[in-house]
Amino acid sequence: AHHIDEHYVRLLYTVINHFVMDRAMHVCQLMHVCPGRLEMPKLADRPDGFTCEDCVAGLDFIGSWLTDEYIVEEMTLYLEQNFCLPTQKECPRDVRNHFPPMHEMAMEAFFIPVEICTKEKVCP
Repeated sequence: AHHIDEHYVRLLYTVINHFVMDRAMHVCQLMHVCPGRLEMPKLADRPDGFTCEDCVAGLDFIGSWLTDEYIVEEMTLYLEQNFCLPTQKECPRDVRNHFPPMHEMAMEAFFIPVEICTKEKVCP
């Protein structure tokens, strides 16, 4: 990982798949919008449907969670153990030194809930 900055997108996919996609129900329950694991929520069945406010509030929560220092530390450790190959001796150090600031910068620049919800046509 001599040029770890060139691998940020792959690093991000690795952590998003593990921390968000694989744990979607857990994140939903952390937000207090999903019931127990056997009762899947049905936002589309609500009288008001899934609103712009729902979308923005949900992404605000997820953004805060994804930038929490302890979650970023977990992501970094996960990447050290699951992204770096044994032959890449410098990779764990590079991930440790560069992933957290790259992640913070990318989240600030690109994780803008209202823009995401508008792009997904949830918000006008």
